[in-house]
Amino acid sequence: MLSFSIITPTLGKRRFLIETLESVHPSDCGPTVEHLVVTAPEASTTPRTVDLGSNRTECKFVKAPIAGAAAAFNVGLYQASGDIIGCLADDDQYRPRTLARVAEIFQANPDCDLIYGATEQIDEDSVAYRTSVPRKLDAGRIRRRADGYQPSLFFRRSVIDQVGGLDETLRYHYWYDFVVRAFLAEQTFFREESCLARKRRHRHNTHFGNAAVGYQISRAQERVELLHRHYGDVPPQAALELGKYLAIQQGHDPLQPGYDKALLHLASQSVEALGCKTRLLPSHVKAQVSRSLKYPRELTRYLPMGIGPTLRGFFRSRLFQLKQHEPRTFNIDNHARGASPEKQLSIGIVTPNLNTGEYLERTIESVVGQGFPRIQYVVQDGESTDNSVDIIRQYESKLHCWESRRDGGQTQAINRGLSHVDTDIMAYLNSDDILLPGSLSFVSEYFRSHPDVDVIYGHRLIIDENDQEIGRWVLPPHDDHAIMFADYIPQETMFWRKRAWQAVDCTLDESFQFAMDWDLILRFRSAGLKFVRVPRFLGAFRVIETQKTQVLLETAGTTEMNRLRRRVIGHVPTTREMRRAIRPYRFRQWFHHHAQTLLETARG
Repeated sequence: MLSFSIITPTLGKRRFLIETLESVHPSDCGPTVEHLVVTAPEASTTPRTVDLGSNRTECKFVKAPIAGAAAAFNVGLYQASGDIIGCLADDDQYRPRTLARVAEIFQANPDCDLIYGATEQIDEDSVAYRTSVPRKLDAGRIRRRADGYQPSLFFRRSVIDQVGGLDETLRYHYWYDFVVRAFLAEQTFFREESCLARKRRHRHNTHFGNAAVGYQISRAQERVELLHRHYGDVPPQAALELGKYLAIQQGHDPLQPGYDKALLHLASQSVEALGCKTRLLPSHVKAQVSRSLKYPRELTRYLPMGIGPTLRGFFRSRLFQLKQHEPRTFNIDNHARGASPEKQLSIGIVTPNLNTGEYLERTIESVVGQGFPRIQYVVQDGESTDNSVDIIRQYESKLHCWESRRDGGQTQAINRGLSHVDTDIMAYLNSDDILLPGSLSFVSEYFRSHPDVDVIYGHRLIIDENDQEIGRWVLPPHDDHAIMFADYIPQETMFWRKRAWQAVDCTLDESFQFAMDWDLILRFRSAGLKFVRVPRFLGAFRVIETQKTQVLLETAGTTEMNRLRRRVIGHVPTTREMRRAIRPYRFRQWFHHHAQTLLETARG
């Protein structure tokens, strides 16, 4: 019977460690499993046994001075006593029956040295959203692609004797280097198409998200040097990848003329610096032809100056695009004829705030400056340390109430503020966004004349730090199907009746810190409430680098959005499935955007 050694270095990120340990479950195959958890000497852990039901996996904590992930894995590799070795990061997991399947493969293929399989990518709630299935490994592919083999890689202990451990001088591609060395040493690989492991995406994982260009350059440079060391030359694909990021770093737009020339020049320089030459042009042309078939807009950079950007701008959907053009002064015709004061409905608005004093005054002024008589406006501050409280006090006489009190986040602040509101219509406005002139009178009159409508929202204006327009979302009528897959409703333009608020128990779900507005929308939808998109710009969304929308989108935001999709749809849809579901809505949005542009042009 084969025995296993599973190595898990934990370098301080232990949020998911218990889930990782519990995923190493040998009950279906019955092998002996030792789990070596490598940790720093100062860590407060001791050897222990993790109970996994009817089986017990021996979990040994190995304390050793470590400098990086590769060094930590090596500590475990050289202490492993099992016949088969697997390496699992402290935030990843094995799929059920993984060890059983791996044991079966090795027993059925005694000449097999390494097994690599498919990997599921999961979010912070351990929900899978994408599966990466590796292709068959051959001499050409291993040079062209630096595939991610971990954590679905298992190998016999004899492989360590043949090729050695991980290269601790490498920061990014130490597993890729290990696989290349094993391949060059003519070790036998077996490709398993089923999923063996799950790789987690979260805010501390540098392998996911929108990595900075400098990070991408470092990765590409390390790969170029690694391949040159093993093969004596540099494959064109690796050199072109490095040239691409260097060109972007120097300010060359991939959709502008001159990009190809800069890319080829910089890629050629990187290869020549290593003392070798590579024919880059044929590979680049082949890659661009293939990409242009998939993304026709790539061809527009070869058009005469000015024509390409115009075509791309015309055919591009503005939905979910936060910067669409250079800053310019906006002029929105928002004249609204309000009813007499005694007929107007009351409106309650809450602004949650924490240290956004730079924009808070403009937000407050956009509400109180409308002169709407039946307004209950609440500013809920979370004990800001900047000048926010001083600004609030300047407008104290125009506010329904305000307080500065420590809270558990934005969602709790909104709930606290709305608890002070007793009005016909309700909304909240973030402390860096603004309402557009005349919006409150329009909202009151619309709800008064449409008693069957529960929730309304309008078009979105996008502004920068200086109140300059940088984009617009001109939205088509409400789509009840598309809203299950993506939140296209601009929160700063959304208003709802008191009866709608009561239908969702008068509260936002405080377990959400990013997608609380989408959660509220979906709860409104589940309650059978009627949504209407009104053909009017009601609010402006401000884009700043430090706002939560930008910071959390790739981390907690993805987790929360997938959690909502799973609740409403029943599963987390793939990227392709989501694109297919909202494609009709995006086409209608494109049509309405250009219709609005033509209308404004006709009005002069």
